[in-house]
Amino acid sequence: MPYFQEMWTSDQTDAYHRIHIQWGALNFFPSNMLAAHVGSAYSKYTQRLVPIKFRFDVASMCRLGMEMVPAKLNPSEREYAKRAIAEYKTIRPIVQQGDLYRLISPYEGDKSFTSLMYTSEAKDKAVVFVYRHLIWREMAEPIIRLQGLKADAKYRIREVAPEVEGKPVRLNGKVVSGKMLMQEGIVIPELSKSFKSNVPLSEVRPTNDWKSVILELTEVK
Repeated sequence: MPYFQEMWTSDQTDAYHRIHIQWGALNFFPSNMLAAHVGSAYSKYTQRLVPIKFRFDVASMCRLGMEMVPAKLNPSEREYAKRAIAEYKTIRPIVQQGDLYRLISPYEGDKSFTSLMYTSEAKDKAVVFVYRHLIWREMAEPIIRLQGLKADAKYRIREVAPEVEGKPVRLNGKVVSGKMLMQEGIVIPELSKSFKSNVPLSEVRPTNDWKSVILELTEVK
């Protein structure tokens, strides 16, 4: 660390594996030192296809970068990438300079969700990351109890870079007390929806496992 400004943790850019790699590396190194790049949709190491939002949301956990050929992105992916990069810049100070709190470990429980968050030094801002990396029918909505907030403060919730522009999760815009967020927690139904049965073959996606949400919390003065 005295000699290098960043660390490249692994050539494995499959977003599912990066969750585990970054979770572990954050035990030893600060997030602003860990280079976390958005790789291509297809991983040659795992032969897995992962959607662009999930890849961006995982890389945004640390120091966001890109490890792909932009010319190979389709128009919708290119527009999302522009939006995600711009949004990351608004939360970058908290992610790279904030205090880390681990909420749901990818190594424990049913291993279908991971969640962590960062708070500013003044505890007036926070960024919450939630990843769903496995789905099954009628899965329960996990209760995510936040940490490191001011119990007597109220926070406005905003989704960062939603999958569809202008269509954020239902929590977007809500104002909730820090005490409620930490004691009662939040649920994000959009991450817990089971797959639909009898979907026409033309509408089948490569995978329905990878879903994620980033929430920014700002204290309401």
